[in-house]
Amino acid sequence: MAVTRRAHIGSAVVVLVGLILLAASLNLLPAHAWELFRPIVLIAVGVLFLAGVVTRAGQHQTDRRDQAQAFSVFGGQRVINESQHFRGASLTAFFGVTLDLRQAKLAPEGVDVDVMTAFGGAQVIVPVGWPVAFSGVPIFGSFEDKTSHGGAQGGPQLRIKGTAMFGGVEAKNSP
Repeated sequence: MAVTRRAHIGSAVVVLVGLILLAASLNLLPAHAWELFRPIVLIAVGVLFLAGVVTRAGQHQTDRRDQAQAFSVFGGQRVINESQHFRGASLTAFFGVTLDLRQAKLAPEGVDVDVMTAFGGAQVIVPVGWPVAFSGVPIFGSFEDKTSHGGAQGGPQLRIKGTAMFGGVEAKNSP
């Protein structure tokens, strides 16, 4: 599933940086390798911007697809989903992202939202009455349910799963 693969991009970046730092500490990289690191990172980020994978801060987009995706670097991206049969989302954010589901309708079987956030937060805004469940790993971060719990408890459930490193993931009813 594309949503699940997308959620692992941030994890892969963290692992890659860790491997580079490990190789440097074990003297497996030549001394001048660090001189190339910054230009390579800048080129990679530029290519990701051009490919549309990474968005600029402050960007808002309306999405009518059943599966929403957001990859944000340096925060500010806001995705408003209006799907009438919402099936899931993948949010990867370095410094923040917001998914607004107030206009969407949950699929009858329930929905998984995969979240990976580092050094910032992810907000999922839901209509009043949607049941929300969290599972994941907070690393110096948190998962918070700030929604009102009115409405039917037997209906479909929004399941927010993932990792919050040095930040938080929250569900709430208003921005």
